[in-house]
Amino acid sequence: MTNIIIVEDDPMVAALDKQYIEKTSKNLHISGVFSDGKAALEFLEYNKVDLVILDVYMPLISGLELLKQIRAKEISTDVIMVTAADSGEEINTALRLGVVDYLVKPFDFNRFNQAINKYLHKQILLHDKRNVPQEVIDVMGMPANGVAMALEKGLQKKTMENIKETIQKINAPNFTCKDITDHTSFSAVTVQRYLSYMVRAKELKTTVDYNTGGRPRLLYEIYTEKTEEEKDKEIKEEKIAEFKLALPEKKKAEKNKKA
Repeated sequence: MTNIIIVEDDPMVAALDKQYIEKTSKNLHISGVFSDGKAALEFLEYNKVDLVILDVYMPLISGLELLKQIRAKEISTDVIMVTAADSGEEINTALRLGVVDYLVKPFDFNRFNQAINKYLHKQILLHDKRNVPQEVIDVMGMPANGVAMALEKGLQKKTMENIKETIQKINAPNFTCKDITDHTSFSAVTVQRYLSYMVRAKELKTTVDYNTGGRPRLLYEIYTEKTEEEKDKEIKEEKIAEFKLALPEKKKAEKNKKA
């Protein structure tokens, strides 16, 4: 179970983050929601938290200041930063302090889910690895939504063709790195590097499978672009969810106005 806290002073955004987390996986546990950086830091000092969804603009202690204190106090947790402004200076500071990803408001579920899966991907790759080879480090550093236009340095065209042919032969809705190694002579690290390249190139997409009876695993499947109908349906569902979240606040405001 992955323990997550949300640090966000806007209750509507915090509720939306919570909804997105619950939609992503049942194995993500929200340990707390904090409206200021000071309360979040106090919680982090005494509780195990795997991931922090952290807004930049916060009362008492800003998101960036909280991130600096997390690193200074050597609190072992990862951070996904959220902000309403795409300031280059803020982004550079956050990246230097080692955030997993950086989300600019407004973001949709797909982008939020992408950030969470990027974090989970890194955790799976590092699980029980005492010696981490360069290939795995390269995989961890892959961009959140970049598209690779040419074969990267160190990747071989023939190997890529063999892996793609193997995927076609497996002919399953989804597959694992092990499925490829079982059908080829390539090592797991080599296959993982090529599969991760294909994810960056939007040839594959990944999901995290927790129903293994043990450690979670990455599942790969062929990437297919959503139809316009599917996109419209998703947008409508998100607007309905946002309206439901905003309704209690609107009623409260109307009640206070009448009073």
